[in-house]
Amino acid sequence: MFPCMKAIFVFSTVLLACMPVFGAANDSASKEEVIDTQVIRPRFFSKRNSLEISSQGVVITNQSFIYTYMLAAQSEYHFNEYVGAELEYAYGWSVDKKEKTTLVDDFDIRTQIDRVQSMILGGITLTPMYGKYQLSESSLLYFDTFISVGGGVTGIDYQYDQCIQSKGYVAPSPRVVQYPTAFVGVGQRFFVGNRGSLRYDIRSHFYQGDSADGACDVQAPSSLSISQTVTIQLGYSYYF
Repeated sequence: MFPCMKAIFVFSTVLLACMPVFGAANDSASKEEVIDTQVIRPRFFSKRNSLEISSQGVVITNQSFIYTYMLAAQSEYHFNEYVGAELEYAYGWSVDKKEKTTLVDDFDIRTQIDRVQSMILGGITLTPMYGKYQLSESSLLYFDTFISVGGGVTGIDYQYDQCIQSKGYVAPSPRVVQYPTAFVGVGQRFFVGNRGSLRYDIRSHFYQGDSADGACDVQAPSSLSISQTVTIQLGYSYYF
């Protein structure tokens, strides 16, 4: 009996000693469960099977002698949370920089300039990242990050203002020439309310132009080259 009682006593002592550990583990699990409940929330904004209509202001950032500002309208259909197809039309105007005016007034140097007037583009967007910012104890800002790629045409406005009129010579009339274009970009949406988002895009466009189209000599030989325009676009989207 004594050895049996001794074994029961030892086992009971070990069990009692371990109970706080088990209790602590259960408390820890409960706390983790509470924390998970507080941190992990369902997706607040769903784009699946929705049409996104956007308006954006556009600035071309890599031009030497002019500023170009555009207004863009976009429509994008989201097949799911990760893949969408979009169309964009942008139209704008150019303003000469001080450097261009100085070259003409002080040195009589006139440069040939490719002025982007319009862009008609189509492509796909891929959204690999979705997240949120903690603004306050009870406020979250939801956002996603997307990549866009596609192509279309860019309209270049040739004004021939580098051509000097003289006796027997008349400069070509201004015209717009369309060139094939490819683009790639990255952007983010910050969702506002139940149906809106603030959106920005940074895009790099590549179009194949012909320098002969902007030359003063209408018989200049064709010379194809790839030109690049980098745009920053900022605007508002609404989802239907």
